[in-house]
Amino acid sequence: MAAQRVCHFKLVLLGDSAVGKSCLVVRFVRDEFFEFQEPTIGGQLSTHFARITACSPI
Repeated sequence: MAAQRVCHFKLVLLGDSAVGKSCLVVRFVRDEFFEFQEPTIGGQLSTHFARITACSPI
């Protein structure tokens, strides 16, 4: 049995205001989408753990 590889990634999302950065993060992390999202003041930190098998699309 092959040893499991653990990879850690950090993603920083930057862009103009009101373009959907927070919506994109919420969709990926919680699999939710809201038609109206309160504006994010300052920064937002989210954590998501994903198990990715070899050759599988993300």
